[in-house]
Amino acid sequence: MHRILVIDDSNAIHALVRAHLEDEPVEVHSAMDGATGRAMTRQLVPDLILLDVELPDESGFDVCRALKTDTATMGIPVVFLTGAASVDEKVKGLELGACDYVTKPFDHAELKARVRTALRARELVELLEKRAEIDGLTGLWNRAYFDQRLAAEIQLHAASERPISCIMLDVDHFKGINDRYGHPFGDQVLRAVADSLRVHAGANDVVCRYGGEEFAVLALGLADEEAMTLAELLRTQVEGMSVRNGGDPVKVTCSFGVAVAPGREAASLVDRADAALYRAKKAGRNRVMSDGEDLRTAPRLAVRPRPSTRVLLVGESLPDLGSTRHALEEAGYLVHTARSGHDAMRRLRESAGCIVVAAQHVGDMSGTDLCRTIRAEDFGGWVHVILNLSGASPEERTAALAAGADDFLSPHATHAELLARLRAGERVLALDTREATIFVMAKLAETRDPASGFHLERIRAYCRTLAQYLSRQPRFASEVNAEFVRLIALASPLHDVGHMGIPESVLLKPGRLNERELEIMKSHTLIGAQTLDSALALFPASSFLRMARDVAATHHERWDGSGYPLGLCGERIPLSGRIVALADVYDALTRERIYKASLTHEVARSMITRESGTHFDPDLVQAFVACEAEFLAIRERYTEAVRQAA
Repeated sequence: MHRILVIDDSNAIHALVRAHLEDEPVEVHSAMDGATGRAMTRQLVPDLILLDVELPDESGFDVCRALKTDTATMGIPVVFLTGAASVDEKVKGLELGACDYVTKPFDHAELKARVRTALRARELVELLEKRAEIDGLTGLWNRAYFDQRLAAEIQLHAASERPISCIMLDVDHFKGINDRYGHPFGDQVLRAVADSLRVHAGANDVVCRYGGEEFAVLALGLADEEAMTLAELLRTQVEGMSVRNGGDPVKVTCSFGVAVAPGREAASLVDRADAALYRAKKAGRNRVMSDGEDLRTAPRLAVRPRPSTRVLLVGESLPDLGSTRHALEEAGYLVHTARSGHDAMRRLRESAGCIVVAAQHVGDMSGTDLCRTIRAEDFGGWVHVILNLSGASPEERTAALAAGADDFLSPHATHAELLARLRAGERVLALDTREATIFVMAKLAETRDPASGFHLERIRAYCRTLAQYLSRQPRFASEVNAEFVRLIALASPLHDVGHMGIPESVLLKPGRLNERELEIMKSHTLIGAQTLDSALALFPASSFLRMARDVAATHHERWDGSGYPLGLCGERIPLSGRIVALADVYDALTRERIYKASLTHEVARSMITRESGTHFDPDLVQAFVACEAEFLAIRERYTEAVRQAA
C-alpha cells in the first residue's frame, strides 16, 4: 500500500483525489497548508506528494524547495497540482525537483496514470538505491553500505558505549584457486563463503563483501572473547565445507582478524582488524588473530555461555533429545525440558529470559501455537524461540514467523548447528537490555516532573493490555500482532520524551498555564518527534524508532481532528498514537497531582466513554471497557508501589 500526501487548501480537491484513486492500492493523507504538509511529510514519509502551487501560507514552490533540500525528504517524488500554469512555472517546478504536473480540473484517467508513473519511478529509485548497496556476486552488503553502517554504529557507540567488533577475513590462496580452476570457480568459492557467513553470523550482524576475496563482519554488542569466539565459529564453518569443481571437492579456508571497541578508538576498527588479518596470514593462515591473541591453537569455541543462559527444550519429538541435552550441558548451558506447551508456559512463568527450542508438535499444541502463546504473554524479558520444523512447507514456516518465531533448525540439524543458533540467540537476548536502557532514558525525562510516580510503568502496562485485546479482534489482526504488542510496550514510555526540551518554569508550573506557556508545552510533541527522527535517520529500518516517533508526535491528536500538533483525525492518526492517547488520559485522570486529586476509576471510565468518537478512537474505547478489570489491577499494583516508595 503506497502512501500519498495531498497538500492543497481546497477540501474539494482532497475529496476529488480520493474519489479518483479509490480503486488504487494507495492510502491518501491530507494537509491544508504548507507548514502542515512539511510536518506531515517528515512524520509519514509518503511515497508521493501531490502539491498545490498556491497555498495560503507559502507557495508550493517554497514547499518543494524545502523538501528537496532536506536529506530526509529529498527522495520523495512531488507532482504539482495547478490551474493553467505557464511554461515558465512548469519549468520552475521541474527545476526545483518536481517530477510532473497535473492540471486542474483533473481528468480521471490522466491523474491515475501520472500517479502510477510517479510511484513506479519511486520504486525504481528505491530498487536502484538498494542495489547500489548490494554486492552483485554474493548478495551480501557491499563496501559502501558497510562504511555507512560502521559510521552510524560508531556514533551510537560514542553515545551508549555499546561494544562493536569488526571481523575482517580473507580467502586463503585465492589467487591460486583462480589460476588452477579458473575465475568462474573462484566466483563459486566466494559465493560459498558468503553463504556460510550469512548463515552462521548473528541475525543483527552486518556481513559484507569488502572487496575481492575479502569480507567483513560488523558484530554488534560483542566484545573481547565473544567476538573472538564468533570469528572462530565462522572460521570452522568455512573450513568444514567443500566446494565442488565438477566432482572433485576443493578445500577452502579463511584467515581472520578481529578488533573490538571499547578498548581502543572505534574509528580505527577496520584498520586494526585488517592488521590482525595480515598477522594471521603471516602466521600460517586459517586462523583467528586479534591485537595479541591467536585462537587457532586454543580449544574450539572455548568461551562458554554464562551459567545464567537457560535453554528450554520443548516436546519429546525433538530428535535425539537426550544427547542434545547432554551436548548443551557440556557447552555450559543450563538445560530444562518440557513435555507440552502447557508445561513450557509454566516453566517460563517461573523464570523467563531464556531460549526455547521447540519441536513441530509439543503434545497439546503445535510449535507455532506455542510461539503465539509465548508472544501473547509478558514475561518481563524477551524469550528467543527456535523451532524445529523439519519437512514444513514454506507456508508453515511463514505462519511460524508471523506467530513470532525467531529462528529455525534445518532438517537433520547437528549439535554444532544448534550451538551456533543458540549463540545467535544469546546475542539477541543481550540486545534485549536496550529495553532497560530506553526505559531509563524515558525515566530521565520523567524525573523533571517528580510528581509522576510510576507513570511510565503504568502507561506501558495499559498500552500492552489494549494492544493485546486488539490483537484478538479480527478487524485488527493484520496490524496488531505479537511484534506490535512488543513494540508498543517498548515505545510508549517515550511519549513525553520531548519534555526534556520544555523550560522548567513551564513544565513544573503548579497553576494553570497561560496561552503562551500552553503553546510552549504543546511543542513537546514536535521536540520528541524530531529527537527520535534524528535516531531514525541513522537506522531507517528500525520499526521501534518509527513507532516511538509516531507515539511522541501524535499522542495528543484527537479522533475528531481537534488535537495537536498536526490536527490529524480518525485513522490518519497512527494506531500506536491512538493507544497511548487513551492510556495517557486515563492515567492523568486517575493519578494524584500537586494541583488536583485523583478521580475514581468509575469517573474516569465515564469521561472516556463519553468522548468516544470525539477525543478517542471508538474501537479503543470499546477495548478499554472490555479490559477495565486489567486497568484496575494495574492501577492498584502501582498505587501500592507508590505507597511503599513513600
